[in-house]
Amino acid sequence: MVLVELDLYLVTGPVIYGRRAKVVLCALEDACSGLVIGTGSGKAWEREDWPIGYQAPKHALVIGGMFSDGGKVPEQPGAAPRRVDLPSDSPVPGARRVKIRSGPYRVPNMMKTNPTGERGMLWNYPDLQIERPCSGECTLLKQVAGLEYGNGTSANIDTGMWLHHMVAFVSGPTRWDPTCYGKVSLPHWSVSSMPSKTERYFSSGNERSAFRFEAGGNTGYHLGEADVLSWVIELMNMNMDDRVVYVTQTYDYLPGPLPSGWQDIKPVWFDASNCWTGEVAAPKETGAFAIESEPWIPNVEGRIVDAVGHLHDGGIAVDVLASPNQPVCTTNLHYSESPAYIFRGTNMGDDKPAINHISSVERCKVSRIKEMKKGQSWTVRGRYNYDDRPGNIEEGKQGAVMAISIVLIAVPPGGVPSPMQGWIGWAGSMVGIGATGELSPAAPAPVWNNGPSAPGAQWQGNPSARMSKPISAAPGTGEFAPGMGF
Repeated sequence: MVLVELDLYLVTGPVIYGRRAKVVLCALEDACSGLVIGTGSGKAWEREDWPIGYQAPKHALVIGGMFSDGGKVPEQPGAAPRRVDLPSDSPVPGARRVKIRSGPYRVPNMMKTNPTGERGMLWNYPDLQIERPCSGECTLLKQVAGLEYGNGTSANIDTGMWLHHMVAFVSGPTRWDPTCYGKVSLPHWSVSSMPSKTERYFSSGNERSAFRFEAGGNTGYHLGEADVLSWVIELMNMNMDDRVVYVTQTYDYLPGPLPSGWQDIKPVWFDASNCWTGEVAAPKETGAFAIESEPWIPNVEGRIVDAVGHLHDGGIAVDVLASPNQPVCTTNLHYSESPAYIFRGTNMGDDKPAINHISSVERCKVSRIKEMKKGQSWTVRGRYNYDDRPGNIEEGKQGAVMAISIVLIAVPPGGVPSPMQGWIGWAGSMVGIGATGELSPAAPAPVWNNGPSAPGAQWQGNPSARMSKPISAAPGTGEFAPGMGF
């Protein structure tokens, strides 16, 4: 294999999202196949500007788990139990609590730099084998993430470990993601799915905020027997040795069907680069600034139960708005409320982590806007101030920032039907072709054995790919999205 540096990214597993990165030129025919998800000016196999959506042939440039030094490893000898039943303090009668440890994951040390230029990072690593809190139906009341060493002790900033962020997904017959539905979504691709089959329902940064699905009163997030859990994690290690850790989830839940008279929860995900990595470049190196998501017109309605926000260090507050003049709530961030959130390590080169880190995010206190409605235009805004709260310096400048809020709304039992969005429209939005018809979202995924077959279809460069000229279709060799399990 030969390493080359190009602005070309293919996906066969873990995903490189739009950063300049090293990819692998494979010499083995069986090892090399992938889906182009972004291109730039670099050449790929003597071909410039491969179209997004093109199924790369064998002997092509691909990336996968090989770009990250780390990942899932065998169970550690003498490790704490993987599943522990705990007493629940939930006010809901009959609630049970269980803590489940997933992994373990090896996180590379600070002397190791991955192809995206980050030190000590297990970067956007997907895990499709996540244990559920229940074997059949159950209703989630509360969920909290954590990070532990093999012996069960907490892994946090005071020991040089960060639960940098994680995104949890549910895939199933009634699942769809409101804000990415009908769009290209790299987070969904990374767990071998798409927004019409899978929804992002939970997330955590190192502040480890609780999701209170029961906060609306007689509400909960119902898991059906066919629902499957997966996630993408990003773990950071500020130590000089590799560390092996477990990601934990503590669930409060009710076994069985959704209780009579209760409403289900539909999560609605907002962020400043929605359907991509969630990260954007910090627009300033000092002082105050704000980043926000593009306006989104709801395709689902319901009563607002809660909103859980997330920013990076330097952030001070998350604003959720139903329109520019209709605030839903503001959640403020707090720093170093316990010694576990104070960094006591050393700097590496031009990297200078902040000393005090986000330790909690306030709950959303819903004001006069109490419902999500289809006539609204929602945004989330993340406010930062590096003068008040220093950020994390990476390679001599401020690291990437986020502005995320997951809004939980109460909906009727059984979930909400997805909008009518056929695969033709979905594929068209991917490559710049207008939709030529509508089919049920349950229709088979498109198969492009020789590029687009619709007469007269014109392929144009996707703006996200930074292409400088229109592109023509290149012959494909297989399905539109290999391994996605449609």
